[in-house]
Amino acid sequence: MDFAFMLLIIGIPALVILLIVNIPRITRLEDLSAGRFICPHCGKRFRVKWYRLLFSQWQIEATDKAPLICPECGAHDLCGREASIYEDEGRV
Repeated sequence: MDFAFMLLIIGIPALVILLIVNIPRITRLEDLSAGRFICPHCGKRFRVKWYRLLFSQWQIEATDKAPLICPECGAHDLCGREASIYEDEGRV
């Protein structure tokens, strides 16, 4: 057996298992990204995609702030999070 075949046989099932294990985390990130973030410099309210929050989920849950880049002024700082529409309705 060559290396490419072994990588295919081992890699695909491992990737599927990783995806299945991380579905609850991805769902939580989607919920967090449903709200808007506020830039502390210019006050612009903006939304972000869930994958931008991938490495800062623990910080958002603890402080409701995430290290993001503002699309308006370009500042890289901790942006505060507003409640999402789902949190307002009590569905989260």
